[in-house]
Amino acid sequence: MRLRQPIDRIRVHDHGVLLHSRDSTGGADAVIVAMPITVLDTIGFAPPLPAEHRAALGRIGTGRVEKVVLRFAAQFWPAHRSGYYRIHGPGAGSVSEWLDATAADGTPTMVGVFAGPWLETLWSGSDAEVADRAVTIVHDDVTATPLDKAQARSVPYCRPGTGWSQERPANGPLRREVTVG
Repeated sequence: MRLRQPIDRIRVHDHGVLLHSRDSTGGADAVIVAMPITVLDTIGFAPPLPAEHRAALGRIGTGRVEKVVLRFAAQFWPAHRSGYYRIHGPGAGSVSEWLDATAADGTPTMVGVFAGPWLETLWSGSDAEVADRAVTIVHDDVTATPLDKAQARSVPYCRPGTGWSQERPANGPLRREVTVG
């Protein structure tokens, strides 16, 4: 089997496992299937997975996760040794995790990943409105200095949007990038 060659069928037989892709078939003594739950149904298993495994997999849900990349003219957050910040939202299960990507980007940059019930309100509206809300969330959590909304709006930043819960990695990521500001 080859890298970037999605498997579409796994067949267990007396002497091991056969892996089938669109272009080839390969054998192995055993196989470990590690993939996002959202794409597991693209694989045919022969014989079918045991009923208790299928039932357990049916109870595993995937949630919506969104990502935002914010670039700033100046860094307002304190340096953290790990560069990692976790910010809880207003309700249970609402969370964002932030990574200071300034060193990698060469510009003051924060990358945030959001999950939980607050996505419905946080991720509504235009890209500029979403970015403004994300700026406020990270700013208000990591600094006691009031946010200058006019300055925040004039700072160039971008928001790559993804609906990770809907992505099918075998078909390529669903991404778009919009420059706002």
